[in-house]
Amino acid sequence: MTIYTLGTLIILLPLLIIAWFSFGKLKSKTEWLLRLLFVGSMVLVFYKIGTWSMTSYYMRFVIVVLFLGSAFYSFYNIRTGFWHIPKKQWFRMGGTALFTLLGILLSALTYSGTSYSGSDMINLKFPFGQGRYYVLQGGSNVMTNPFHSMALNGKYAIDLVEINNLGNRAATILPQELAQYHIFGEVVYSPCNGRVVTTVNGFPDNIPTNVDREHPAGNHVVIECDSIKVMLAHLKAGSLKVSQGDNVKAGWPVAEVGNSGYTDEPHLHIQANSHDGNPVAILFGERFLSINDVYVVN
Repeated sequence: MTIYTLGTLIILLPLLIIAWFSFGKLKSKTEWLLRLLFVGSMVLVFYKIGTWSMTSYYMRFVIVVLFLGSAFYSFYNIRTGFWHIPKKQWFRMGGTALFTLLGILLSALTYSGTSYSGSDMINLKFPFGQGRYYVLQGGSNVMTNPFHSMALNGKYAIDLVEINNLGNRAATILPQELAQYHIFGEVVYSPCNGRVVTTVNGFPDNIPTNVDREHPAGNHVVIECDSIKVMLAHLKAGSLKVSQGDNVKAGWPVAEVGNSGYTDEPHLHIQANSHDGNPVAILFGERFLSINDVYVVN
C-alpha cells in the first residue's frame, strides 16, 4: 500500500497548500510574494513527482491552473496592502522566508534528478511495442527515484507502466484484478543484443496490493549486454520465452509483464549494473527517463 499512500498524499498536499495560499490571511505584499515563491516551488515539486497515473497523467496540469488562479485571487485581496513589513511581523516573515528557501531548494533538487551527468550509462532499445508508457519511478536522485535510491545497486532503476489516451494506468484508481492494469500481460522485448545469464519463472503473480517480500525481483530475466547486466523484473508467472544461456537480439520477446515479487501493482522494473554490481544509468534512444515522463512508441 506504500505507493498508494504516497500517491494520495502527493495529490492532496498541493491542493491543501494552494488553498492555504488562496485563503490565508496576508499582512503585506511582501508576505504574498514569499508565499507565492514557496507555493510555486512546491507545486513544481508535486507536478514532477506526483503519482499522477493513479488518476490521470493530465491531472497534474490542473494543480498548475489552480495555483495560477490562487495567485491572482490572493493578490487581488492584498492589492491595497503595503510592501513594508511591520516590526511585529518580522518573526513571522522570517519563518515564511525560511520555508520559501526550503521550497526553492527542494524544487531545484527535484529537477536536478530529471537528468544524468555521469559516464556510467548504457543506451538500450525500449522494451515495449506500440503504446504510451509512463515512468512510475525513475531519475538520478532521491526526489525523483526515492524507492530505488535506497538500494545502492538499483539507484538508476526505472519502473514503467502503460497509460491510455486519458492518462490512466488502469481501469479504476485501485483495481484488484490484474487484467484491469493496462501493462499486465504486455510483451517485454530484449532491450539489447546479449546472452541470458539468469532466468526465474516460478513465482505467482500477486493480487494487488499484496507483495512478496522474500523474493523482491519475482520472476525476472538478466541479459548480459557487453559488459553490463540488464535485469527485467516482476514478470508474469510462466511467461518467460528464453532460457539461461540463450543468445538474444534487441527486439526479441523474452517474457510478459506481471506482478510477481515485491510490487504493489503490475509494472516492469528495469535496471542495469556493471559486473561488480555498481548501478548504471539507462538511456532509451539517448533519452534519460525520469519520473512522470511519457515514452511513446508508434
